[in-house]
Amino acid sequence: MKRLKRKQYGFTLVELLIGMIAGIILLGSLYIIFKAQLKSYNLQSQYIGMQNNIRIALTSIAKEIRMAGYDPKGTAFSSISPISIAEEYEISFAYDKNKDGIIESNEIISYRLKPNDDTDNNGIADNGATMLIRKIGSTLQPLADNIEAIAFAYAFINNTNDKILAYNATGTNKNIYWAIPYNNYWYNLDVNDDGKIDKKDDFNNDNIIDITNTGIPIIDNNIRAIKIWILVRSEHADNNFIDNNSYVIGRYIITPKNNPIDKHYRHWLLSITVKLRNMGLN
Repeated sequence: MKRLKRKQYGFTLVELLIGMIAGIILLGSLYIIFKAQLKSYNLQSQYIGMQNNIRIALTSIAKEIRMAGYDPKGTAFSSISPISIAEEYEISFAYDKNKDGIIESNEIISYRLKPNDDTDNNGIADNGATMLIRKIGSTLQPLADNIEAIAFAYAFINNTNDKILAYNATGTNKNIYWAIPYNNYWYNLDVNDDGKIDKKDDFNNDNIIDITNTGIPIIDNNIRAIKIWILVRSEHADNNFIDNNSYVIGRYIITPKNNPIDKHYRHWLLSITVKLRNMGLN
């Protein structure tokens, strides 16, 4: 009696190879997608971290500068000024924190970039980015990392008894002066008197604002408000990214794409204006 042969079903070697190749292609595609998403997530996390870094630093600076000149007993500033350094790259001020009528060394605060990394004192890191430093007395305290630039500008009164800030009386729009010190005089940053400090104030396109002399001598005690800019950059470069923006920080205009080292970093600029409520401006 003959047995009936059953048909045998399976995959041929060619079919197995095709299936393996298709699987490898699929896995490769999934890996590429996963890698791209992971990179995007890491960049987003880095950017958020960068924002938090600068926001916390600037809030801390503004809060402390706002206290400049605080003197509840009225005796703390008989021999020193509430603001001892008012440069475009650094500010140093004091307030009577413990309310004892005396300014002690730990009540004198300074902010600037790490001095060794800003050797020309222009508020721009010499090698891309550095630490923002808080100096209290003689102690240096790191406040924030990856800071590329910082700048300060000042609004002030003409005379001790003035109740209003000095403004551009010869300008069309009569905007207040936001100025930096130079050769013992205040030099205005808002050169075109449009109420903004921007690239339009750089008339000769050399990435430096063409500051103009206000004719008003510098008297630190007459400062009533301070404008602060901080430019931070991401911790790591991204070779697939080029920052095409320009950032105005005080009198300097920074364009990362023109710098082969800096162009692949992401940047974020934040600014704030601080009124010195203890020096007569609420």
